Amino acid sequence: MENQATIPRDLTQELKKWIHRPECFAIRGPRQSGKTTLLKILAKELEKIGRVIFLNFEDPDVLRSFEEDPLGYVKSIITGEERQLFLMVEYHYVREPGKELKLLYDRFQQVKFIVTG
Repeated sequence: MENQATIPRDLTQELKKWIHRPECFAIRGPRQSGKTTLLKILAKELEKIGRVIFLNFEDPDVLRSFEEDPLGYVKSIITGEERQLFLMVEYHYVREPGKELKLLYDRFQQVKFIVTG
């Protein structure tokens, strides 16, 4: 039986292999399965390679602001030319998540988007 403490580390190492690729990626799974915890662990590692922005779409203010103007919202958070990593939790609450994610990906090439939901 695997030690539970090694599972996040193993998953984190696997996810880090994809960080330098341009594509967005999604971490899917049932509720309460550890997706947010995994992203929080990953965020600590990612701070070494860029600026990490953690957004939780369960927060009604975040969701409302994002849905009003997704491009403007992300643009208002981006700073400088350094690598930006947006970790977006509970992204499925967004009205048209696939469409909005593609729009962000096409517009912000310097940003890596990782979503859960």
